[in-house]
Amino acid sequence: MQYALSVLLTLCLFHLEAIAQGAEAAGISLRQKASQGDPVAQFVIDEIFAVGGGIPKDDEEAARWCRDAADLGQAKAQFFLGIMYCDGRGVKKDDAEGVRLFRKAAEQGIAEAQFNLGVMYDQGRGVPKAGTEAAFFYRKAADQGVAAAQFNLGVMYATGRVVPKSLTEAAKLYLMAAKQGYAAAQFNLGAIYYQGDGLPKDYVLAYAWFNLASAQGLENAVKARETVEKLMPPEQIAAAQIKSSALFKEIEAKKSHK
Repeated sequence: MQYALSVLLTLCLFHLEAIAQGAEAAGISLRQKASQGDPVAQFVIDEIFAVGGGIPKDDEEAARWCRDAADLGQAKAQFFLGIMYCDGRGVKKDDAEGVRLFRKAAEQGIAEAQFNLGVMYDQGRGVPKAGTEAAFFYRKAADQGVAAAQFNLGVMYATGRVVPKSLTEAAKLYLMAAKQGYAAAQFNLGAIYYQGDGLPKDYVLAYAWFNLASAQGLENAVKARETVEKLMPPEQIAAAQIKSSALFKEIEAKKSHK
């Protein structure tokens, strides 16, 4: 009933957005994206415009800016340039170079680079496939609060792949990610409460987490919520709906304070 690791691995938390061709249009787009929290736009403004740079007109020029900063040891630039190599944006696609850059950024503590490095090892992209290395970097990123890393590491514990099987440890990791609004983790946590594996069986909490995941569009979560609902008396369903609402407010409050 739980999501499998291979289904939900995501290469990059942050993907580069294409920058408009015209300088004026690109400048407007860049500032708009930065104000909306886009990490690439924020990086370009913070690190490039601060030293008097012009507005990158396209992906190739953006890659040159990132390369210049990466060569000087700027960790965020190394991370973003690594994404560009993995995506083939502005540069020739080269997973091995992406791995090299992620590693440099990861060594400087960039959590998203640690996560991406874990995925590269997990999928065997640019490096030989190595689950143990993947788990090592997922742990580093998870400890820094990356929800996707917490989820992926949780699935490893749930399945016993390269780590000792422990549904209790998986549940702890799912909870960390679920409380950040990570839908797949919410679904898997609901499944654990429904099945009573790793945590005591609790239909109220199973329903609540399934409900949150279904609100984010997970079709399996909708079906799972309907399944558990059939096993609950009306007063339990009401309690589960109240719990789901409380969890949603808690998650949104945390997001607003980031």
